[in-house]
Amino acid sequence: MSCTLTSFRMVGPENRSLSSTDMRHRTVFACLVTLIACSALAQSYRSALPPGKRFVLPAESASTLLMQCSRATPQGATSFWTPTVAQLDELELRLIPYLEGRAPAARPPLDTGFHRQYIGFIKNGVRYIYGNFYRGQKEVTDSERIQPVVVCDGGPAFWGVVYDLDRGEFSDIAFNGIA
Repeated sequence: MSCTLTSFRMVGPENRSLSSTDMRHRTVFACLVTLIACSALAQSYRSALPPGKRFVLPAESASTLLMQCSRATPQGATSFWTPTVAQLDELELRLIPYLEGRAPAARPPLDTGFHRQYIGFIKNGVRYIYGNFYRGQKEVTDSERIQPVVVCDGGPAFWGVVYDLDRGEFSDIAFNGIA
Protein backbone atom coordinates (compact mmCIF):
# COMPACT_ATOMS: atom_id res chain seq x y z
CA MET A 1 0.00 0.00 0.00
CA SER A 2 1.41 3.40 -0.89
CA CYS A 3 0.53 6.66 0.77
CA THR A 4 0.08 9.77 -1.34
CA LEU A 5 -1.36 13.19 -0.77
CA THR A 6 -3.35 14.68 -3.59
CA SER A 7 -3.88 18.40 -4.04
CA PHE A 8 -7.30 19.90 -3.58
CA ARG A 9 -9.02 23.29 -3.34
CA MET A 10 -10.53 23.94 0.03
CA VAL A 11 -13.54 26.17 0.39
CA GLY A 12 -15.34 27.38 3.46
CA PRO A 13 -19.03 28.12 4.07
CA GLU A 14 -20.94 29.46 1.08
CA ASN A 15 -18.15 28.31 -1.27
CA ARG A 16 -15.83 31.22 -0.46
CA SER A 17 -12.13 30.46 -0.73
CA LEU A 18 -10.21 29.99 2.47
CA SER A 19 -7.38 32.37 3.33
CA SER A 20 -3.86 31.27 2.56
CA THR A 21 -3.18 30.89 6.30
CA ASP A 22 -6.21 28.61 6.72
CA MET A 23 -5.15 26.64 3.65
CA ARG A 24 -1.62 26.30 4.97
CA HIS A 25 -2.82 25.07 8.38
CA ARG A 26 -5.21 22.56 6.81
CA THR A 27 -2.55 21.37 4.36
CA VAL A 28 -0.01 20.89 7.16
CA PHE A 29 -2.64 19.04 9.20
CA ALA A 30 -3.53 16.79 6.24
CA CYS A 31 0.16 16.06 5.63
CA LEU A 32 0.72 15.18 9.29
CA VAL A 33 -2.30 12.86 9.35
CA THR A 34 -1.09 11.16 6.16
CA LEU A 35 2.45 10.82 7.50
CA ILE A 36 1.22 9.31 10.77
CA ALA A 37 -1.07 6.88 8.94
CA CYS A 38 1.71 5.81 6.56
CA SER A 39 4.19 5.47 9.42
CA ALA A 40 1.77 3.33 11.43
CA LEU A 41 1.21 1.07 8.44
CA ALA A 42 4.92 0.66 7.78
CA GLN A 43 5.66 -0.14 11.43
CA SER A 44 2.74 -2.47 12.01
CA TYR A 45 4.24 -5.87 11.22
CA ARG A 46 7.66 -4.85 12.50
CA SER A 47 6.12 -4.35 15.94
CA ALA A 48 4.26 -7.67 15.59
CA LEU A 49 7.63 -9.48 15.59
CA PRO A 50 9.09 -8.42 18.95
CA PRO A 51 12.71 -9.24 19.74
CA GLY A 52 13.38 -12.05 22.16
CA LYS A 53 10.25 -13.96 21.15
CA ARG A 54 11.72 -16.19 18.44
CA PHE A 55 13.16 -19.63 18.91
CA VAL A 56 14.99 -22.17 16.79
CA LEU A 57 13.72 -25.58 17.78
CA PRO A 58 16.08 -28.52 18.15
CA ALA A 59 16.15 -30.96 15.23
CA GLU A 60 14.41 -33.68 17.25
CA SER A 61 11.34 -31.40 17.58
CA ALA A 62 11.19 -30.43 13.91
CA SER A 63 8.89 -33.16 12.64
CA THR A 64 6.42 -32.48 15.46
CA LEU A 65 6.27 -28.79 14.51
CA LEU A 66 5.12 -29.87 11.05
CA MET A 67 2.12 -31.71 12.56
CA GLN A 68 -0.20 -28.77 13.18
CA CYS A 69 -3.76 -29.92 13.73
CA SER A 70 -5.81 -27.22 11.99
CA ARG A 71 -3.63 -25.88 9.18
CA ALA A 72 -1.55 -27.25 6.34
CA THR A 73 2.20 -27.58 6.85
CA PRO A 74 5.04 -28.57 4.49
CA GLN A 75 5.19 -32.26 3.67
CA GLY A 76 8.01 -34.37 2.28
CA ALA A 77 10.94 -33.05 4.30
CA THR A 78 13.90 -35.41 3.93
CA SER A 79 16.07 -33.89 6.68
CA PHE A 80 16.28 -30.99 9.11
CA TRP A 81 18.93 -28.37 9.80
CA THR A 82 19.39 -25.39 12.14
CA PRO A 83 18.85 -21.87 10.75
CA THR A 84 21.31 -19.17 11.85
CA VAL A 85 20.47 -15.87 13.51
CA ALA A 86 21.46 -14.04 10.29
CA GLN A 87 19.12 -16.24 8.21
CA LEU A 88 16.24 -15.56 10.60
CA ASP A 89 16.99 -11.83 10.59
CA GLU A 90 16.80 -11.89 6.78
CA LEU A 91 13.59 -13.92 6.83
CA GLU A 92 11.84 -11.56 9.26
CA LEU A 93 13.04 -8.49 7.38
CA ARG A 94 11.56 -9.86 4.13
CA LEU A 95 8.43 -11.09 5.89
CA ILE A 96 7.18 -7.57 6.65
CA PRO A 97 6.72 -6.44 3.01
CA TYR A 98 5.46 -9.93 2.09
CA LEU A 99 2.65 -9.65 4.64
CA GLU A 100 1.87 -6.03 3.83
CA GLY A 101 1.60 -6.91 0.12
CA ARG A 102 -1.11 -9.51 0.75
CA ALA A 103 -4.81 -8.76 0.70
CA PRO A 104 -6.08 -7.77 4.17
CA ALA A 105 -8.13 -10.97 4.49
CA ALA A 106 -4.98 -13.03 3.76
CA ARG A 107 -2.85 -11.48 6.50
CA PRO A 108 -2.45 -12.30 10.18
CA PRO A 109 -4.02 -9.83 12.63
CA LEU A 110 -2.01 -6.82 13.73
CA ASP A 111 -3.36 -6.68 17.26
CA THR A 112 -0.77 -9.02 18.69
CA GLY A 113 2.95 -9.58 19.01
CA PHE A 114 3.80 -13.00 17.64
CA HIS A 115 6.10 -15.51 19.23
CA ARG A 116 7.89 -17.54 16.55
CA GLN A 117 9.39 -20.99 16.30
CA TYR A 118 11.63 -21.90 13.38
CA ILE A 119 13.06 -25.06 11.89
CA GLY A 120 15.12 -25.65 8.78
CA PHE A 121 14.19 -28.50 6.46
CA ILE A 122 15.29 -29.91 3.12
CA LYS A 123 12.86 -31.01 0.46
CA ASN A 124 13.93 -32.07 -3.04
CA GLY A 125 17.44 -30.82 -2.28
CA VAL A 126 16.25 -27.27 -1.46
CA ARG A 127 16.74 -25.61 1.94
CA TYR A 128 13.66 -24.05 3.52
CA ILE A 129 12.80 -22.48 6.84
CA TYR A 130 9.38 -23.09 8.34
CA GLY A 131 8.04 -20.47 10.74
CA ASN A 132 5.35 -21.20 13.30
CA PHE A 133 3.74 -17.93 14.49
CA TYR A 134 1.41 -17.76 17.45
CA ARG A 135 -0.07 -15.41 19.99
CA GLY A 136 2.24 -15.72 22.94
CA GLN A 137 2.07 -14.63 26.53
CA LYS A 138 3.97 -11.51 27.51
CA GLU A 139 6.62 -13.65 29.13
CA VAL A 140 8.45 -16.38 27.28
CA THR A 141 7.98 -19.88 28.66
CA ASP A 142 10.83 -22.37 28.87
CA SER A 143 8.81 -24.98 27.00
CA GLU A 144 8.30 -22.85 23.89
CA ARG A 145 12.09 -22.67 23.47
CA ILE A 146 12.29 -26.44 22.92
CA GLN A 147 8.80 -27.85 22.33
CA PRO A 148 6.64 -27.09 19.29
CA VAL A 149 3.56 -25.00 19.97
CA VAL A 150 0.61 -26.77 18.36
CA VAL A 151 -2.78 -25.09 18.71
CA CYS A 152 -5.96 -26.53 17.26
CA ASP A 153 -8.22 -23.85 15.85
CA GLY A 154 -7.40 -20.40 17.24
CA GLY A 155 -8.00 -18.59 13.94
CA PRO A 156 -5.56 -16.45 11.98
CA ALA A 157 -3.56 -15.43 15.07
CA PHE A 158 -1.91 -18.86 14.68
CA TRP A 159 -0.20 -19.37 11.34
CA GLY A 160 2.79 -20.74 9.51
CA VAL A 161 4.82 -19.88 6.44
CA VAL A 162 7.61 -21.44 4.37
CA TYR A 163 10.68 -19.45 3.33
CA ASP A 164 12.89 -20.60 0.45
CA LEU A 165 16.32 -19.63 1.70
CA ASP A 166 18.06 -19.66 -1.68
CA ARG A 167 15.38 -17.71 -3.57
CA GLY A 168 14.39 -15.39 -0.70
CA GLU A 169 10.70 -16.11 -1.30
CA PHE A 170 7.75 -17.08 0.88
CA SER A 171 5.09 -19.67 0.12
CA ASP A 172 2.48 -21.82 1.74
CA ILE A 173 1.20 -19.32 4.29
CA ALA A 174 -1.55 -21.09 6.22
CA PHE A 175 -3.78 -20.01 9.08
CA ASN A 176 -5.41 -22.10 11.79
CA GLY A 177 -9.10 -22.84 11.61
CA ILE A 178 -11.99 -21.03 13.28
CA ALA A 179 -11.22 -19.21 16.52
